[in-house]
Amino acid sequence: MDFDGRVWPLSGGWGRYTRLVSAVSWLPNILLALSAASSNLSGGGPGCGNRTEERTDNYTGGLSCWLEETIVTQWDLVQDNEWKVPLAQICYLIGWLFGYIIFGCVSDRCGRRNAFISALVVALPLGVALCFSPGFLTFLPLQAGFGAALAGIFLSLYIARLELCLPGRRLMITMIAGFFWLSGELLLPGLALLCGDWKILQGAITGLLALLMNYWCCRWLFPESPRWAPGYTAGQSVEGGAVSVRQS
Repeated sequence: MDFDGRVWPLSGGWGRYTRLVSAVSWLPNILLALSAASSNLSGGGPGCGNRTEERTDNYTGGLSCWLEETIVTQWDLVQDNEWKVPLAQICYLIGWLFGYIIFGCVSDRCGRRNAFISALVVALPLGVALCFSPGFLTFLPLQAGFGAALAGIFLSLYIARLELCLPGRRLMITMIAGFFWLSGELLLPGLALLCGDWKILQGAITGLLALLMNYWCCRWLFPESPRWAPGYTAGQSVEGGAVSVRQS
């Protein structure tokens, strides 16, 4: 079935509602950027800017990361334990990798909206649990799981955003979404300065992520992708496919 040429125009095409949903899908990128980039700050040394005062017996702060308290200062990850800092980053990236794989399969099998909801349900409790990590060994799996859930949220939004528009508009839609991601990264240093502690920062970011529950409660904010509509994938008639798209 020719979706772009026959089904999409019958379902309303690139109308006002579709443009509104596309614009709404950009906003979570700000929160996702805050969450993704915060791991770089939590793994940095104490202090900020050019301050060099000694914060611990084993660490003298140099150029660092906007936070007064990080995992380095909390668990004394210096000298012989310094290798644990990149290990935390690697676990976080591995979590993102597996998140793309797992939630990519969920997205194809169960729909973009369901993948988004499931990833959000996983991300929120893991984000809260990170704030109360009792030790480094507990922190690692929680960090990896949180990264996997963030990857699922990002991927489901990315796919749904592309499938809301015709191929000729996808580059523009993706570039604008990238600007929102950049905005989140630019806001992160200010938020980190206000929080001061990596646990407080993590809690603040998790609280902001909870705002995405509105996308779950208000279906019109994040409808199911029209190209994943069960009626379309089943190969039904053009008119039936258009009805399925409107319903999704």
